[in-house]
Amino acid sequence: MLAGLAAVLVLGTVTVPAAVADEEDVTAVPSTSSTTAPPSTTTPTTPVESDEPPVSGADLAVDASVGDGQYLLGEEMPVTVTVSNIGDADAHEVIVYLHGEDDFSVSVPREQWKGFTWPDGATLRAGATVTFDLAVTPKSWESGEVAAIRVSAQSPDEVRWSNNEIGGIVVPVVPPTPTHPVTGTVYGDGNGNGVLDDGEGLAGVTIQLNRFPGNHFRKVKTGSDGRFAFDDVSAGLYELSVSGTDWIGPYSIPVRVDGSGDHTDLQFRRTRPVSDVLVPTVKFTQDTYRPGDTAQVTVTLTNNGDEPLRGVTAFCSGAGSSDELGGVEDAEHWGDLVWGSKGVTVPAHTTKTYQVTGVVRDGAADYGFVTLGCDFGPGEDISGHPHALDRAKVPGRTADAAVKVFHDRDEDGVVDDDEYLSGVTVGLRDRDADTPMVTAETDERGRAAFADHQAGMYHIEVFGPWQRADGAALHLLVHAEYSLYYNTNTVEVVPGPNKPLPGAGGDGGDAPTGSTPADSADPVSKQAQDVDELASTGVDAVTLGGVGLAVVLAGAVTLVVARRRRAEGSTES
Repeated sequence: MLAGLAAVLVLGTVTVPAAVADEEDVTAVPSTSSTTAPPSTTTPTTPVESDEPPVSGADLAVDASVGDGQYLLGEEMPVTVTVSNIGDADAHEVIVYLHGEDDFSVSVPREQWKGFTWPDGATLRAGATVTFDLAVTPKSWESGEVAAIRVSAQSPDEVRWSNNEIGGIVVPVVPPTPTHPVTGTVYGDGNGNGVLDDGEGLAGVTIQLNRFPGNHFRKVKTGSDGRFAFDDVSAGLYELSVSGTDWIGPYSIPVRVDGSGDHTDLQFRRTRPVSDVLVPTVKFTQDTYRPGDTAQVTVTLTNNGDEPLRGVTAFCSGAGSSDELGGVEDAEHWGDLVWGSKGVTVPAHTTKTYQVTGVVRDGAADYGFVTLGCDFGPGEDISGHPHALDRAKVPGRTADAAVKVFHDRDEDGVVDDDEYLSGVTVGLRDRDADTPMVTAETDERGRAAFADHQAGMYHIEVFGPWQRADGAALHLLVHAEYSLYYNTNTVEVVPGPNKPLPGAGGDGGDAPTGSTPADSADPVSKQAQDVDELASTGVDAVTLGGVGLAVVLAGAVTLVVARRRRAEGSTES
């Protein structure tokens, strides 16, 4: 009998004995429950009642009960398990199991067993009782016929096995069949009255129905009246998500499909983003700083709407990169604009100006610039909040850098050794400073070397009868602490109109310094420009800390930047 009850728990998974392996699937899931006191502290209490005659030795007795209510697959249900040692000797290495019967499977967080689990178990003193208040999650149930669980306890000291297991405990789980409809409406609350009015339905919006646990999903689009419908949905826990509209609101809502009807006529309320009416700017008062400086910043908030905007704050937390301005989360520096504070009020058709400060971090000098990027708006949900961005130079530190140039003559997508171009003039134009362009000529390996170059972000210019191929790198980040490998970018070129060198007239001589028309663009354009620049460096955004742009564009868009292809990557020489 002991061998039949043996089980192995690996990485939080209880593996059932071969005799019952086809009857259960018990997998521990993450839980916030904390491990309680060691079992040795269990005190004698009223043991589980047993009709068995007393025996000499350790004798485990098990009982279990399930909380009232109806539960769905994926939804935790409370189960209380009690194990008593009704014998006159201690039971060592006690291990307790709970699993589903037949095709009904459940999971139990490992830590909820208070140490009475594989591999070592715990000791239950003679006459003592231990109670487990478990959060059991039904995982799967194919047939929908009977949902039942079984509980057992084992110890090598057990002298009687007739009362240490209890099965056939029926649990109130809603069968996955029959199926039910999930319906609703997505609407744009244009008048702000909080209810669905005629004509407010949003057409063509994508609705996705996701089932938990598992990775099952279905998609539909709303009709002309904003309505959507999913037919034949099995009982369970789901999530409905909305996409494909610039109206904002909760990205998703949970849906409990149990046949009660609460999953029909759902409503997704959306509102216009505050970026429709709020225009923010941030501006450093100096062009250049040193590490440790307190930087003065001018913030302007323009409300072009007909209603006042109350509780406006600034969310300036980026990816944690050291180029980001410090102190933006402190009221000492930003006052009522600090995110999470009461905020400020911007009256309708009014511009308000605020003077704030921040600290230039030492690491900003490694980047060659300090960055400030903030989303402005009311509330803690920054979806639809407009973004403002500015930078200033932090000069002084240098590093070796390079640009490699190649032409994929055979168009096979692979850089062959003979496809690197020599004798091509490459220029680096500082994105943030009006300084002369620095040029270098590629060697026989297609490498233009820039030794001891000032840290910063640079536009890459290619001169002569070449032009960048579509999608080719546009920028190079020179970081003072990075090796030459990471300070190198590779540019694919194709034949094009001849571009003369700077100062030689024509296109090559129009802007020999770092300032370009793009540098004076509006904040939104500068923001998009920064995203493109980071992507075009070809360097992993995680490696660079996102250059302060982890939170960009209204709605906190997630920016994914791919590392340069190996075929186009550089090697240190």
